[in-house]
Amino acid sequence: QMLAQLETITGRKARHGLFVVNMEYGRNFSGPDKDVFFYDRSVGHTEDAWQSNFLHPVVYYYRHLPTEQEVRFRPAGWALPRPTAIHHVVEDFLTDWTAPVGHILPLRRFLENCLDTDLRSFYAESCFLFALTHQKLPPFCQQGYLRAQGLVGTESLR
Repeated sequence: QMLAQLETITGRKARHGLFVVNMEYGRNFSGPDKDVFFYDRSVGHTEDAWQSNFLHPVVYYYRHLPTEQEVRFRPAGWALPRPTAIHHVVEDFLTDWTAPVGHILPLRRFLENCLDTDLRSFYAESCFLFALTHQKLPPFCQQGYLRAQGLVGTESLR
């Protein structure tokens, strides 16, 4: 309920958008006369993550901070106002969302799409090539290579 007041409460501006991570159960997880262990209730594929029933992270991306009215009149059954983009991390019964292909890669792609940038790590040679051929460098190259802190690629590293 306090999302619209975030800047006032925290003193931090959301100039470039805002990511909100909310832990959510699926709509069919529980309720009166519901069997939480019904057949085929778990989701294992990333493209079906929005159908996850077990507790899982949901990442909301807002290009602009929601207004008081958007928070108050959010869609029925939604924990937060309708975002610019949303990403459900596929459920994991051990609550360990670290699988490289099943959890990390889809999340990285979601973040890259929202931020319109490349979040991968690069060797110095790749950053050098980016610097010569692109106007916008990936953050890794901006923060590491251009400050002489990047990884130098050697035969043993490759």
